[in-house]
Amino acid sequence: MKKLRPEGSPLDRISFAEFVWYLTHTTERDYDEHWAPYWSRCDPCLVDYNFIGKLETAQHDFHMLLEKLILNLVLNGGQMFIQHSILLH
Repeated sequence: MKKLRPEGSPLDRISFAEFVWYLTHTTERDYDEHWAPYWSRCDPCLVDYNFIGKLETAQHDFHMLLEKLILNLVLNGGQMFIQHSILLH
């Protein structure tokens, strides 16, 4: 708010135009976490995925994933170990 209106109060509402100005005149490293681009907060390439689900087959994929998790639970003597990464599209 201080960048937009130095004399303004934190309780003042900003316009959409002012918000767009803020986004276009602020460096990404200075963005509030709510306005930062998703790719700057999460790097999906750093995860070694071994399960990829699709929205079109989400119900089937969920059941298959649940079966794998239950099987892992049984095979590990009731202890759950998170061994796999999951990505759902």
